[in-house]
Amino acid sequence: MSGSEVRADFWMSEYITPWDIYVHGIISVLAYKKTAYQEMYVVETGTYGKGLVLDGKWQSCTGDEFLYHEPLVHPAMICHGSPKKVLVLGGGEGATIREVLRWKTVEKVVMIDIDGEVVEACREHLPEMHQNAFDDPRCEVVIGDALDYLDNTDKDWDIVISDLSDPIEEGPSFQLFTKEYFEKVRNIMSPNGYFVVQA
Repeated sequence: MSGSEVRADFWMSEYITPWDIYVHGIISVLAYKKTAYQEMYVVETGTYGKGLVLDGKWQSCTGDEFLYHEPLVHPAMICHGSPKKVLVLGGGEGATIREVLRWKTVEKVVMIDIDGEVVEACREHLPEMHQNAFDDPRCEVVIGDALDYLDNTDKDWDIVISDLSDPIEEGPSFQLFTKEYFEKVRNIMSPNGYFVVQA
């Protein structure tokens, strides 16, 4: 077995399957909290930079988040051609809205996240990800339930992006991977709108 000099005193294991784990060496814990919805860590790792971990699952990290957020946003935006109104469901780090706001055609982006404590921790500790997108005048952040918002919003969204945590039964995203959720999204989209789901 090959060896190397170990520099981390704290190791965080992510269970990929019941028999496989990925272990991250943590340099420091920037934020930790059990919120009303989930267990949250914002950490700095030895390899991937800063990262957000929710309920033991890595959401994204500064070292490679662009590999997730750019393809999550831009294909639908390109297919639409001139999106004006974009709805992001989830997206606590702010990197999805950062990518949306690169489009000059966008007049309004609304980000709905159920966990305000996660959003605040990301605003404070992950500026590399959001790059001040939260402060753009075209952006509105709503702390609330995405299902409630879908029931009460206008019906003309050009792009809807579902940027959610894994649908584990105890987690806050479980109800956002159902037939009812997809029907609600379809009902609020413009006729030439696009819906994006990370899966």
